[in-house]
Amino acid sequence: MPAPDPPATAPPSTVLAPVSALELETVAFGFDQLVAVRLDPASDVLLAVERRGVIHAVGVGVALDLSDRVGARNREQGLLGLAFHPDDPNLLYVNYTDRGGDTVVSEFRRTDGSFDADSERIVLRVDQPASNHNGGHLEFGPDGMLYIGLGDGGGANDNFGNGQDPSRLLGSMVRIDPRPTDGEPFQVPGDNPFFGAEFASPLVWAYGLRNPWRYTFDGGLLYVADVGQRRWEEVTVVSLSEVSPGNPLNFGWSVLEGTSCFSGGSDCLRIGLLEPVVEYSHEVGCSISGGVVMHDPAIPELDGSYLYGDFCGGWVRALRLDANRAVESDGELFAGVGSVVSFGVDAEGAALVVTLEGSIERIIALRTGG
Repeated sequence: MPAPDPPATAPPSTVLAPVSALELETVAFGFDQLVAVRLDPASDVLLAVERRGVIHAVGVGVALDLSDRVGARNREQGLLGLAFHPDDPNLLYVNYTDRGGDTVVSEFRRTDGSFDADSERIVLRVDQPASNHNGGHLEFGPDGMLYIGLGDGGGANDNFGNGQDPSRLLGSMVRIDPRPTDGEPFQVPGDNPFFGAEFASPLVWAYGLRNPWRYTFDGGLLYVADVGQRRWEEVTVVSLSEVSPGNPLNFGWSVLEGTSCFSGGSDCLRIGLLEPVVEYSHEVGCSISGGVVMHDPAIPELDGSYLYGDFCGGWVRALRLDANRAVESDGELFAGVGSVVSFGVDAEGAALVVTLEGSIERIIALRTGG
């Protein structure tokens, strides 16, 4: 009989030394009111987004200048978000407020390696009755659809009544396929929860949001950070499987602020309202900035941890889900960071922290003996 094959040789395993500390390492700085950072999937270059309407390719130069059409008089206005189409890295989508203060979601095309400001195709325009609570984030979900977070229209106390009105786009999460069809600038997915309903907009995927400032998908979960009014900042985590035709999500504003009743007295009706997995009071911060779920191969100890920060508090925290309950990290991962406004991920999978002061910081681990 032939001799058996020798056993396969397993590759040597890499055992990491224990983490002695986490630090922030500066990737780039000197930007003018930086609000977001994204990885360009075609080049692995980081794109730094300035509120005034300029997108920089870090270490390369200006990638796209939209300052001639962006209105940024109020600190919550400007070029606020961008996302690449998952099937075509040459299609870039941005969310900005125009010179009249209204929200514009547009598509730009890259040709011969460069984005052309004149290639703008407006996908969606939403009138804004006030200058604040514009939302502004864009994210493609695992379903390939574009999710657009819109605030409640601004002012205070939901005075425009948008939070609990799914017939309006303000105060909601809009879900569309941004590809044009039949002369229309986008397509409405037929499995949107209000598709075909007479009392609600078919574009609305979820409602009850005050000012969603950054959200992220991780597998079948969506993490949403919603800026509070008087007292509470919050993070809500939902499963995409919870949404189906006729079964939308309601994040609760303005019946709830966090887990507390905001309108309707101390005994408000909570039936059908989502409640956050984490909330914190204005004693420790004033405006939440949602982040990303860590999957950095260099820091497996934090794999699956969701990062978030506070614009006023200047800190970064982490939470992990355990049996659908949030388990927060011990204290703050970082303090004194600056005006934390956003997060991102680089080409190596490392998490990035973005400050309005104009810096991009990478989270790194220092290891014993390393």
